[in-house]
Amino acid sequence: MITKEIIEDNKEYLDRVALKAMVTYLERTPLKGFSDSMSVARICYKQALAMLEVRETTLVSLAEDALILRKKKD
Repeated sequence: MITKEIIEDNKEYLDRVALKAMVTYLERTPLKGFSDSMSVARICYKQALAMLEVRETTLVSLAEDALILRKKKD
């Protein structure tokens, strides 16, 4: 689970991910006003939070599932 501390510690990461998501969205659909901007910003930050959640909690298990995690040497 993501905590406020994790969010604070990862603000730069969240901003970069949200910005990339926003650029991709804006390339396809222009905004029509401030309310559209707020909606897109919320969506982009939700995407960034989802990616942070995966990064913080399930990245190791995803690597294990893909059989790409190397075992530690003894």
